[in-house]
Formats: sequence, C-alpha cells, structure tokens
Amino acid sequence: MIGVLFLAVSAGGQVIKRDDAKFLKTIKAGQADNQTEVKVWVIPAAVTLAGGRSEQGRFLIVSEPHQKLYWWRFEAGIYPAGSTFPADEFVRQCRVHLADRKLVVFCTISRNLVVGASSETYSTESAIPELVASQFNRRAAQLDTGLDYFDKAINLWMTVGSDFFLESGRADASPIGLQSVTRTNDGWQVTVAGSRQRLARITLSSDFSLQESLVLP
Repeated sequence: MIGVLFLAVSAGGQVIKRDDAKFLKTIKAGQADNQTEVKVWVIPAAVTLAGGRSEQGRFLIVSEPHQKLYWWRFEAGIYPAGSTFPADEFVRQCRVHLADRKLVVFCTISRNLVVGASSETYSTESAIPELVASQFNRRAAQLDTGLDYFDKAINLWMTVGSDFFLESGRADASPIGLQSVTRTNDGWQVTVAGSRQRLARITLSSDFSLQESLVLP
C-alpha cells in the first residue's frame, strides 16, 4: 500500500482529504505483439474543483514500474469498498501505451475520443500520492470536467456523424466502445465501435491531432 492519510486545505481548497492509496490490479499496456504491464491504483479523496465545487471521489493512477512513469485523473463518485470497479471501468474505456518515454492513455468518454500523455516520473511508489496531490493542487482551478485531464479531445459525433451512434428507431445514442489502438510510423490508428456493431477508424498524428476518420464498411 502506498501513501498515508493526508488532510490539507489550501487557499483554493483543492485537496481537502486524501486517504491511503489502494492497488487494484495489473493490466496489459501496448500492442498485442509488444506488451508490458502497468499498475492501476486509486486514492479515495475529497477535493474542490474549478469554481469551488466540492466532489467526493478518487484519484485513479496508472504507473509503469520500469521507466517509473505515471498518469492520473480525478473521478467523482463512490464505489463499494474492496471493489475493483474503477480499474474495471478503466480497462473497459481505455487503452495504455508506452511511447517516447511517455505513458499514453486513450479513452472514450461519452461521444469523445480523448488522449492523455504523461512524462511524469516517480522515484518510489510511496512518493506517487504526494506527487499527484501536488499536481492536482496546481491545476485545480482549471479542472472541471473529465475531459480536462486529457491533452486532446476529439468529438466523434462531429467526426464520424450522428448515424454512427444512433440505433434504428431510437432517439438516444449508443456509447462509444474503444476497440483497439495501434501505433504507426507517423502516429496512431484507433478503432472505435458505435451502434449496430459499426466500426470507425480514427487516424491521429504523433501529437494526437485528427488526420482522418473513416466509418468501415
């Protein structure tokens, strides 16, 4: 277990309370032919975000033990004690890659494809909670929604069209499913699933800018 109980109220009231960090599970990162393992942790916490809004939830942290890289985000909401729910949801929604000494995280949130890249490193696992809390406190005034923890957000509703998400005869939209992420010579190819088992290929540049989107036949 990493971390210790921490109580703090700064001028902005960012991290109000932080509990012990809890290891949830080890997951695979990278492509099928070149995988490594990363760890998923959570730190239950109470924080204030942009505009002074208070939230109860957890920091979700992904760490890579060989290059000692880590990435994090805050997630609102309470989950059952002893459950691996945050890690299970992360595996369902996200893929992790190592590239150019960075931890790169691809996720689907609502109708968005989001990408976050972190070159942050740690010396020991026990140092991670304090590093995350310090970074959160510096950024808290700019953090409001789940998209704010990522470097790039691509609205797929606009990119591949609304028909990709809509079920026949239904007005509501299906969620996006993240199928695969592949690194290419000059960027990334991401495959996502919409309604009726339809697939779309999203091509990104090395800096995660959108290059092309194609609904597959």
